[in-house]
Amino acid sequence: MHDDSRHALDWAEASLPEGAHARDSDMLSIFLNGDHLARWRGNVLALLGDSSAMDDLYASLQTTDPTFVRAKAGLHSDLTQAHLARGEFDEARSNLQQARLLANRTGSVRHRRRVELLTGRL
Repeated sequence: MHDDSRHALDWAEASLPEGAHARDSDMLSIFLNGDHLARWRGNVLALLGDSSAMDDLYASLQTTDPTFVRAKAGLHSDLTQAHLARGEFDEARSNLQQARLLANRTGSVRHRRRVELLTGRL
């Protein structure tokens, strides 16, 4: 459902509230801005095997708040997925190592599980 996913991402971008630090008033852990959407767009595109995910993911890696360790773990997992889809195994291993370190640091079961699944693909 590549086209439907892209359409939904475009709709989400058009629906973003104004302001770089917009948050959901009912759930303050939810950020609603272009930087965070780029991270999620990269995630979706990486899972679809779309090579354009790389631009969003590497841009997000540079702009994501360094205190968002779980988000960085997810970004490195997404980059691993994207590099695997392109047959770039050295880059995939490097990002997987970072994802593993960050997932262990946060104790995130979800991220650790994803790291293990990606490990099985290398």
